[in-house]
Amino acid sequence: MSAKYGININQTTEEAFKTILNADYILLKHWGILALNEKDNEVVHQMRVCLRKMRSLLSIFQPILPEKLFKNFFNEMHYFSSQLDKARDFDVYLENNFFLEKNTKAQKLIYKLIKAQQKKEYKKIKIIIKSTRLQNFYNSLDKLLATNRWQKYFSSKQKNEFNKNIVPLAAKIIELYKNNLIYMGINIDKLDDKSLHKLRIQCKKLRYSTEFFKTLFNNEIISLTNCLKEIQDILGILHDETIMKKIHKTLLKKHKNRKIEKFTQKLEKKTKNKNKKLKKQLEFYWGNFLQIKKF
Repeated sequence: MSAKYGININQTTEEAFKTILNADYILLKHWGILALNEKDNEVVHQMRVCLRKMRSLLSIFQPILPEKLFKNFFNEMHYFSSQLDKARDFDVYLENNFFLEKNTKAQKLIYKLIKAQQKKEYKKIKIIIKSTRLQNFYNSLDKLLATNRWQKYFSSKQKNEFNKNIVPLAAKIIELYKNNLIYMGINIDKLDDKSLHKLRIQCKKLRYSTEFFKTLFNNEIISLTNCLKEIQDILGILHDETIMKKIHKTLLKKHKNRKIEKFTQKLEKKTKNKNKKLKKQLEFYWGNFLQIKKF
C-alpha cells in the first residue's frame, strides 16, 4: 500500500501541502498499528518510507515554512526514523545473505547473533510506537491538519506564497531538484561511496517530489519517476555494502572468531565484485535520466 496524493491543478500551495502530508500521516499510523501486532518486517520498512516522505515534503517547502514549525516537525520525524533504521539494516542484511538452506557453522553463528540484535531492535520499536513522544507528535500533526492556526507563525510573505496556486511551485521544485541531482552526479563513474550515498538521498527527494506532484503533470513525469526508481534501487544496493561492513565491524569487535572473520571477508569480497557490475548499470540508467527533457 502506498500513499495516493491526488492533488489537483486548482489547489493552493497550502491545500496541496496538507493533502500530501495527510496522506503519508494516515499511512504512518496504519503501519504503526500493524507493527505492534504483526511480525512482518515490511511493516517497519513502510513506516520508515512514510517518515522519509514526510521529511522530504518539509524540506521541499522549507523556504516558505516558518522556521519554528519546520524544525519542530522535521526533528521529530528524523528522530523516529532513526529509531527504525537499525532494525531495517539487520532485515536487509539477513535477507541478502542468509537465504540458502545449507549454511556453514560460521554462517549459522552469524545468523544467530544478528537475529538476536534484530529482535532487540524490534522490541525498541514497539516501545517507541507506544511512547508519549509519538502520541504528542501525532496530536501536533492533527492540529496542524485540522485548522489554520498554524498560519500565526507565518510572515506576510509566507502567507502569500501559501495562497498561490501549487502548479508553478511544483514545476519549479522538480526542475530545481533535477538540476541539483545532475550536478551531484557529474562523473558518476568516479564517485566514491560517500558521494554515491549523497546522490541517493538527492535522488529520493526528487523521486518523492515527482510522486507528490504526479497528478499535476502529463505522462512525462511517469518516465522520470520510473527512471529515478531504477537509479535509486541500484544506489540502495550499493549502500547496503557500506551497512554490511559496519555490521561486520561491530560483530568482530564483540566476537573474536577466526571463522566469522574469514566468512565476512569472503562475503564483502563477493559483494564488492557484484557491485562493480551494478555500477555499470548505474551509468546506463544515469544516461537515460540525463535524456529526460525539462518540464
